[in-house]
Amino acid sequence: SLCGSGGCTTFVMTETEGGWLQVGRMTVSRLPIYRLPEHHGGWFDLGVYVRGGGAQPGIRAVRYERDRYRPNPARGQRIARLPQQATLVLPASSEMLPAR
Repeated sequence: SLCGSGGCTTFVMTETEGGWLQVGRMTVSRLPIYRLPEHHGGWFDLGVYVRGGGAQPGIRAVRYERDRYRPNPARGQRIARLPQQATLVLPASSEMLPAR
């Protein structure tokens, strides 16, 4: 299963000329997900909601490092207030079904 008590696995993909390339695989993530104004390694940071699995609920910053996004959003810096420039990427009401 791709989901557990701490959340679900989220894959971050980018489209290239050769097809889709995975640039991140995050565990214990939940919706909503935001694009933050800060960037590292040429990629915007992501704001990912975490809850459960021992993590304090809230939005955490996930940075791009060493050719990928960090795998555990719960270890990211807690964001007390979203910056005005944050962009909603996936709302909390989104429904995604795993491929079978």
